Amino acid sequence: MKYVPWFLTALLGVTLVGVLMGSPLLRVSTTSIGVIDIGRIIDESPRAQRLNQQLTEGYNRLLADIRQEEENIDGEEQADNEEQADNEEQARREREIYAEYLRLRQELENQFQVELDRAIGKVANEERLQLVIDVDVVRYGGQDISGEIIQKLR
Repeated sequence: MKYVPWFLTALLGVTLVGVLMGSPLLRVSTTSIGVIDIGRIIDESPRAQRLNQQLTEGYNRLLADIRQEEENIDGEEQADNEEQADNEEQARREREIYAEYLRLRQELENQFQVELDRAIGKVANEERLQLVIDVDVVRYGGQDISGEIIQKLR
């Protein structure tokens, strides 16, 4: 009788270990992890390059607008008191143009992010990956899927 509590404790311990070993939290599995190199994707993706070209064209167009306005102001004869008002107006216009540039940049970055997320999801499903993380946070291991992502972004 004095061994019954020890026997029950041992049985409970074995049962607990069995349950914990079957737990998905503690089970060692063959989780497939994909890694992506965002820098490489941006550098090598034709889609990213096209979006970057759109941003550059938009920036150049805004610069041309500023130069055109400056030429119009310089071509006119101005009095001293009107000059200060025109300088303030020019500064206000430059801020508006810069805000427009930032809006365009944000719009293109969001568009690329949506396309990138969609491509990552497709490749992850095709490769049966359970997790995809950036290569910058990986010290060892993982399957590099950057090339496949670049292909999906064409």
